[in-house]
Amino acid sequence: DETAAFAQVTMRFPNATNLHGPYHRATSWLRSFYVAQYGVPVVAILHAPHLAGSEAPVHLHGLILMKALSPFSWLKVQRDIASDGAIRSAKDAWAESLKG
Repeated sequence: DETAAFAQVTMRFPNATNLHGPYHRATSWLRSFYVAQYGVPVVAILHAPHLAGSEAPVHLHGLILMKALSPFSWLKVQRDIASDGAIRSAKDAWAESLKG
């Protein structure tokens, strides 16, 4: 019945001077926003385009799976995570986290 397997968010770091800082900041936020709040697993994929000669900034893709986990099995599907409104809320929360 589900049409989405995951939600994807991308965090860009145009002024990054290293890879560790952006990775830590993004994964920390993903953990607090998605894992702690919704109980869903997140896959973090860091891209460093400059290593291949690209002008694109360092960025991280967060793939947020929609099924919450328990120690024993899958619990329930967090259907709203992939909605347009939820992605907008995540984007706003990420922007707010960058201010502090």
